[in-house]
Amino acid sequence: MTDDNLLRRFEDHVIDAEAMTHENHLRLAWLLLRKYPLPEAMMHYRDGLLALTTRLGLTDKYHETITFTLMLVLYDRMAHGPDDLDAFLAANQDLLTDCKGVLTRWYRAEDLFTDAARLRFRFPDPAHAATPAAEGD
Repeated sequence: MTDDNLLRRFEDHVIDAEAMTHENHLRLAWLLLRKYPLPEAMMHYRDGLLALTTRLGLTDKYHETITFTLMLVLYDRMAHGPDDLDAFLAANQDLLTDCKGVLTRWYRAEDLFTDAARLRFRFPDPAHAATPAAEGD
């Protein structure tokens, strides 16, 4: 499936669950960030994921804090990374292989993986983000 087709199917809320691999989650976020300003991209991504999980009866799979934080991480990295999507993903392998590790640079796992964080965006914990393990981010 081409990136244009992937994005169209996602925005039309007709994408198949099988197409929503982790890499395609990142592809869609990147494509939306290229198409829209940040706030609009975040809402399109949220709406598409909610439509998919609702259609599949898996609303407990949507996680608002992870969704928005990943969009913000991609947005920040896109400012300094390649303009080509495949090159961007190659340069940001940690997003493909250790996404939870990327997130736990800003969040303590016991705060991030909660129903409260799943249902409503939570800001990162400044004390956790300032720990030596998170420096350099």
